[in-house]
Amino acid sequence: MRIKICGIKRVEDVFMAAYCGADAIGLLMGQKYPSDDFINIDLAQKIVKECPPYISPVLVTHLDDPEKKFLILHPR
Repeated sequence: MRIKICGIKRVEDVFMAAYCGADAIGLLMGQKYPSDDFINIDLAQKIVKECPPYISPVLVTHLDDPEKKFLILHPR
């Protein structure tokens, strides 16, 4: 079994997730509905950069358009 902790919004949250034994973290981007849990691409990139190598970052999104998902992962 693998464990993913979703809703990471700060670099400090990544370290806490690792301490708690998480295998992955969920980053909420591509918001369609009002929520305080979503982050922008700049913060997501900063969090991923600080992520330990044994923690897998996972994109969690409401978007259903593949092109919009691609642009989140590969900004221009």
